[in-house]
Amino acid sequence: MRTNRHFPQHHVELVHQRHGQLKNAGLNPDLETVRSQILRLDHVDLSCERVAQYLLMPMQAGRRVFPANHGPSEQGAAEFPSVIMFMPGGIHTISPSQNGKPVTITVRVTEAAAEQLEKQREALEATVGKPFFSIQHNTQIAAFWPIRFFWDTRLDATGSFVSGVWAEGEWTQAGKDAVDGKNFRTFSPTFHFQANRHDPDHCGEVICNPGAKLNMGALENDPAFAKISPLWADPPQPLT
Repeated sequence: MRTNRHFPQHHVELVHQRHGQLKNAGLNPDLETVRSQILRLDHVDLSCERVAQYLLMPMQAGRRVFPANHGPSEQGAAEFPSVIMFMPGGIHTISPSQNGKPVTITVRVTEAAAEQLEKQREALEATVGKPFFSIQHNTQIAAFWPIRFFWDTRLDATGSFVSGVWAEGEWTQAGKDAVDGKNFRTFSPTFHFQANRHDPDHCGEVICNPGAKLNMGALENDPAFAKISPLWADPPQPLT
């Protein structure tokens, strides 16, 4: 790769690093594209997230965008991702509904949460039926059929790399219509929680409940987790 007075030699390593991270996240830019986008940032912000946002910019102006590896098709229509965020990682104080009544809890979401949720999904599918995500929590209309819960750091619809529990599965036509029509922008999970009095931060944890209902979450516009990644977002605006 050539360098010039605008791109010092020590930034070459950064280009290769960002290139590898973006490929792992589902983008497939060439090295020169990554280099040119870093130059456009004028070295103000060389984070992988910021470079990723600029790589998403060529998408059709004004269109909502899904995670980068599931962007618009050649015809311009948005394709639906097979993976959506179930809950963001970290410590969160939320106010979900429990038995129809609002409660406030603090939950720590880690890789262990993903393991517990996948264990619950497998148990339900083996004994009761196929778990699903609904359109709003109070309906039985399936929007998404999860086939796997897992922990990962992935590029979300805003162009940011986010760690958390993700769900892989298949959208129903009803779910696609609800999101494609911009009726819903976020997802809100249904999960089971256990307080942990020994936790130094007074956090509880997500646990497996083999006797849970099949509805494991829903498309909502007022999700319990305020920091959950959206299902779609508008393209980032260029720097001025």
